[in-house]
Amino acid sequence: MHMKKFFILVLATGFLIGCQPAPAPKAMQSGPTSLKLRQLQSKKFDTLDEAVMLTASMEVLQDMGFMISEAESKLGVIVATKQRETDNRAQRVALIALSIFAGDGSLRGIEQSHNIRVSLVTIPDKSKKNTTVRINFQRQVFDMEGNMVKMESLNEPLLYQGFFSKLSKSVFLEAHEI
Repeated sequence: MHMKKFFILVLATGFLIGCQPAPAPKAMQSGPTSLKLRQLQSKKFDTLDEAVMLTASMEVLQDMGFMISEAESKLGVIVATKQRETDNRAQRVALIALSIFAGDGSLRGIEQSHNIRVSLVTIPDKSKKNTTVRINFQRQVFDMEGNMVKMESLNEPLLYQGFFSKLSKSVFLEAHEI
């Protein structure tokens, strides 16, 4: 009797394992959208001096109001954030009133503030004698109870073009010690 239960258990387990979906064949391949995004987020500079690139990048980010939270020169990485109050005050007032008068008084989900988070890496290419800087801007939205309610990448071309324009000027000034 026990042998029959054991056999059914083994058969059922094999059946369940066999029913697992196969991974999508193109799940790990990048498409034209990722290439376009990578081009938007990256710029090559004609220098191998990674220290100059990191210093100039930090200066630009600080000029833009970001606080540097992490910097690792050996890895060529910078992480910075900027905190802002949410712009839509009318939405907040309406949702607070609704939660007080119609519900449990919870402030969960009512947008309070957001952080703009920046991740930047430098990638030197000794064979081509240049350094690529890649930056990624993200927005993290927090409710009035401090819970993160949304996280999204910011992919507006003007944001990246503005950063790289300022970085190009800063690199020029650093190179000429102005």
